[in-house]
Amino acid sequence: MKCLFYIAGDVSNYSIINYELNGQTQNTFFAAHALYNLFKPDKVIVLLPDSLVKDNVSDEECYKNLVINRAKELNFAGMEEFMNKVEIRKIPNVGIASAIQCENGAPKKEKNKEGREVLKRLPYNEKRSPIFIFNAIYAIFKDEACDEYLVDLTHGTNVLVSIVMNVGALFNAKFYSAPVMGMPGKDSIVNIVELTDVVQATNDSLMIRSSIENLDERYFKDYSAKLRRLNPTIFEEEEKKVLTRVKGTDVNVVINFLWNIRNGFIVNAVKSMNELKNIINQLEEDLEKLKSFYKNWEEHKNFQGETLLVLSDLDSTLKVKDLLIEGNDLEKLNYLLDLYIKASIYDKALSLARELPVAICLNKVGGGMFDDKNEKYKHCNEIVTSYLRLRYSGLMEFRNTLMHGGLSTDMKPNVDKDGNITPGKIVTKNKIEDFVNNVDQSYI
Repeated sequence: MKCLFYIAGDVSNYSIINYELNGQTQNTFFAAHALYNLFKPDKVIVLLPDSLVKDNVSDEECYKNLVINRAKELNFAGMEEFMNKVEIRKIPNVGIASAIQCENGAPKKEKNKEGREVLKRLPYNEKRSPIFIFNAIYAIFKDEACDEYLVDLTHGTNVLVSIVMNVGALFNAKFYSAPVMGMPGKDSIVNIVELTDVVQATNDSLMIRSSIENLDERYFKDYSAKLRRLNPTIFEEEEKKVLTRVKGTDVNVVINFLWNIRNGFIVNAVKSMNELKNIINQLEEDLEKLKSFYKNWEEHKNFQGETLLVLSDLDSTLKVKDLLIEGNDLEKLNYLLDLYIKASIYDKALSLARELPVAICLNKVGGGMFDDKNEKYKHCNEIVTSYLRLRYSGLMEFRNTLMHGGLSTDMKPNVDKDGNITPGKIVTKNKIEDFVNNVDQSYI
């Protein structure tokens, strides 16, 4: 089911103009009606701010009649039929305004100081939490359970537009707005602007940051395909140099780095740090150049048509610098252990905490391979194992528990003849977290 949502506005001064989207034009006096004709949605939901109209019986009927009356004043046919199809949901607003006064669904009028007939208005003053408004609008979107959401952001206060846009970003939504500044002429053409890419760019950039913070490449939005479609040859020489380098940025180096960390391939992750550092340093330099091009956009007119670059994607990728440090590989592994704990990846943290002391011991005795046939390894492993069992038995136990998913001899689960499993030992999330966060890592 395709649904069109729009924030109701004061149509009393709207004029008939031409709304254009993707080469199609609709002649009407408000954008939501044009979008309705263009997309033919199954359902139209009007988000009616409580600041717009006040009626003694029904604010919903008051709004419908406001639109219908304006259509009559403009000799615009067919609006009654449209208003009969819409479903109105009242939403809370915040701020100071003047609401149109109605009685029994009919907008009331009065004469102003000049003797001209105008709509009668009542003062509106509300102090509400934006989160309350967010929850009210979210509940409406969620309750409709549409397959596709078309959201018109043309009208509404700044607060409502911002909140509706943020709510819609959590659903399968496309966003539209028809920017009208001042009073357009009778034959004016207003281009309806789709804002979906802007919302998607925000979501993608946030996911990239989250991916890096949580050491999980599965959240990373790979934008390398967009970069490959860049055509640097159409730009000026300075711009061309920067865009050529940016186009060649291998985002997969970051993705593979995070993959190695998440899956415990720590040696590979450490070895890729130097390579990654060079790429990130160059990207940081190029991003500064790109920012200067956009800040001085009047001097770089070619950039006004560029839609493949999203600066926040590049900037979010630079967050990976937080995972890079100087030092030898053992120092980097020790830092990686802290990152695992910070990201709550406790199985990898305990596994690394078990093996890292062995690697440090091998370094102290002149080096050696992790191999049972290697005497130096056997010696180091035995020392570490004995020490951990004596001082940190929980590390060994919790490591095995997490690595085996609870199906370990430490947990002693029992499988009966009916296929049911009963844990022999209960290990809670809090117990593991307390151990990992409070264990003294000085033994490393």
